[in-house]
Amino acid sequence: MQAAMGRAVTRAELQPGDLVHSSSPISHIGIYIGGGKMVHARTSGEPVSVASVDMSGYVGARRILS
Repeated sequence: MQAAMGRAVTRAELQPGDLVHSSSPISHIGIYIGGGKMVHARTSGEPVSVASVDMSGYVGARRILS
Protein backbone atom coordinates (compact mmCIF):
# COMPACT_ATOMS: atom_id res chain seq x y z
CA MET A 1 0.00 0.00 0.00
CA GLN A 2 1.41 3.40 -1.01
CA ALA A 3 0.42 4.95 2.33
CA ALA A 4 3.22 2.97 4.01
CA MET A 5 5.94 3.26 1.36
CA GLY A 6 8.76 5.81 1.23
CA ARG A 7 9.07 8.36 4.00
CA ALA A 8 6.48 10.61 5.59
CA VAL A 9 6.73 14.31 4.73
CA THR A 10 5.05 17.22 6.43
CA ARG A 11 2.70 19.50 4.56
CA ALA A 12 5.39 22.19 4.57
CA GLU A 13 7.85 19.75 2.91
CA LEU A 14 5.55 18.78 0.01
CA GLN A 15 7.29 18.63 -3.37
CA PRO A 16 5.92 17.72 -6.80
CA GLY A 17 5.63 13.94 -7.07
CA ASP A 18 4.82 13.33 -3.40
CA LEU A 19 1.79 11.13 -2.75
CA VAL A 20 -0.97 12.97 -0.89
CA HIS A 21 -3.30 10.87 1.26
CA SER A 22 -6.85 11.88 1.98
CA SER A 23 -9.77 10.41 3.87
CA SER A 24 -9.37 8.50 7.09
CA PRO A 25 -8.82 5.60 6.96
CA ILE A 26 -6.70 6.34 3.89
CA SER A 27 -8.71 5.37 0.84
CA HIS A 28 -7.62 7.95 -1.73
CA ILE A 29 -4.24 9.12 -3.03
CA GLY A 30 -3.33 12.04 -5.27
CA ILE A 31 0.00 13.23 -6.68
CA TYR A 32 1.20 16.64 -5.52
CA ILE A 33 2.02 18.99 -8.42
CA GLY A 34 3.02 22.13 -6.49
CA GLY A 35 1.25 25.35 -5.57
CA GLY A 36 -1.03 23.59 -3.10
CA LYS A 37 -2.53 21.41 -5.88
CA MET A 38 -2.67 17.71 -6.65
CA VAL A 39 -3.89 15.56 -9.52
CA HIS A 40 -6.29 12.71 -8.81
CA ALA A 41 -9.27 10.82 -10.15
CA ARG A 42 -12.31 10.86 -7.87
CA THR A 43 -13.36 7.37 -8.86
CA SER A 44 -12.28 4.66 -11.25
CA GLY A 45 -13.13 5.52 -14.84
CA GLU A 46 -13.36 9.28 -14.24
CA PRO A 47 -10.93 11.74 -15.82
CA VAL A 48 -7.96 12.95 -13.81
CA SER A 49 -8.46 16.46 -12.43
CA VAL A 50 -6.53 19.09 -10.49
CA ALA A 51 -7.71 19.82 -6.95
CA SER A 52 -6.56 21.82 -3.95
CA VAL A 53 -4.79 19.78 -1.29
CA ASP A 54 -6.82 21.79 1.24
CA MET A 55 -10.10 20.52 -0.21
CA SER A 56 -9.01 16.88 -0.37
CA GLY A 57 -9.41 15.92 3.28
CA TYR A 58 -5.60 15.86 3.62
CA VAL A 59 -4.30 13.41 6.23
CA GLY A 60 -0.63 13.10 5.24
CA ALA A 61 1.91 12.59 2.47
CA ARG A 62 4.74 10.24 1.52
CA ARG A 63 7.80 10.70 -0.65
CA ILE A 64 8.51 7.53 -2.60
CA LEU A 65 11.40 8.83 -4.72
CA SER A 66 14.26 10.95 -3.44
